[in-house]
Amino acid sequence: MEYFTSDWHLGHNGVIQMANRPFSSTEDMNEKILDMVLTTTKKGDTLYHLGDLAFNSESADKALHDIRKHGVKFHWVLGNHDHQLPIDFLSVYCETINGFEVIKKDGQQIHLSHMPCTVWTSSFRNSWSLYGHIHAGSFELAHMAEHQLGKSLCVNLEFHDYKMWTFEEVKDSMATKANNWDYEVYRQKGKYADEI
Repeated sequence: MEYFTSDWHLGHNGVIQMANRPFSSTEDMNEKILDMVLTTTKKGDTLYHLGDLAFNSESADKALHDIRKHGVKFHWVLGNHDHQLPIDFLSVYCETINGFEVIKKDGQQIHLSHMPCTVWTSSFRNSWSLYGHIHAGSFELAHMAEHQLGKSLCVNLEFHDYKMWTFEEVKDSMATKANNWDYEVYRQKGKYADEI
């Protein structure tokens, strides 16, 4: 099973207030998020984390250690806050660590990044984009609907009842979304994906 998530912000007290998270402290948040991960996943599952894992190395180390011990394959797409962490030290727990990643699942190409994009890898072929960075309390949230069009989805756990997204849930969400704008531009010009 594949899971997608972002913006845990483990050890970050400020995000609790900013995003109105339902946790009493950073310790409470760390414990409940990690418990959710470990009770949801099983050995052999794959977890794609799309950035802003933690705000201190202790929180990151504990989470990644426990996830690895649980037998879950952890792929980390770095967020804007992750660069303060000891990435080289933490890399022993991860399958991959990248600035972005492109995967294929059931024939569907998926671009994984921390930041939202208006175009992404093969967006003109109607590929999907999963991203993080946007929070329930972000000033950008009110403007996302006009800028983030097509087959894109924010996988920040704040927007999914503090749970990770499964591939099937992502697939169901994408089925409700319009085609990518650049895909439509090519279609209107009579171009098709295999010609581009």
